[in-house]
Amino acid sequence: MHQVIGCRCFILLFLVWFIPSLSKGFSGGPAETVSQQQVDRLTKQADQLLSSHPDSAFVLSNNALMLSGRLGYVQGTAYSHQLIGRLLYHQGMYNQSLSNLLQAEKLYLDLQEERWMGENLNYQGLVYYALRQQDLALRHHQEALQHY
Repeated sequence: MHQVIGCRCFILLFLVWFIPSLSKGFSGGPAETVSQQQVDRLTKQADQLLSSHPDSAFVLSNNALMLSGRLGYVQGTAYSHQLIGRLLYHQGMYNQSLSNLLQAEKLYLDLQEERWMGENLNYQGLVYYALRQQDLALRHHQEALQHY
């Protein structure tokens, strides 16, 4: 049991300290594509850990957010904000969740990403419902349906 916890702590520290440093020095070309793939891997891992290990998912999402910001990878930045918003929603931190979801919405609008926009609006509806703002929740859920 202690070995598992120690291993998780090591992995968490590795992710916190090593992953952000990987993005330094990338200036475009093939390395940028590799780094975008790295952001996509981080967000995929975070998505998989969202329910079972929210702390690890938060670290991975934040690392993906920092790396995508350095790269100018807007899709990665948007999805990282959405993941963080989802995570904060499940933790009951509704205002912070909404802040991240709204940042993702702005980026999805710029990218004209219909599918992701619909998913993001659905999560916003959940947050508004949790905040007991049923009219806003319904409006966001209905708008989300238009994007599918």
